[in-house]
Amino acid sequence: MKDVIQSELTKIEKQQSVRVLYACEAGSRAYGMDTKESDYDVRLITIKPIRSYLTVSEWSETWSDSTPPIEWHSWDVFKALQLFVAL
Repeated sequence: MKDVIQSELTKIEKQQSVRVLYACEAGSRAYGMDTKESDYDVRLITIKPIRSYLTVSEWSETWSDSTPPIEWHSWDVFKALQLFVAL
């Protein structure tokens, strides 16, 4: 499954014009409590090209998608940094 997730990460980078800075497994599999029916929860931190941030229009800080058996949740790097500072 690791190869499938790696392949999907490459697709996400191309489709969304982002670079994945960090990806990790979360959920039941990360805690060793998975079952045969468990999906794969993947969390990402991504960054967009600079020109995407230099706009007057709003841009999305988060992104989620569920394409069984993988569930994706992504934060833009600036959103992630804001949350880290809040700690």
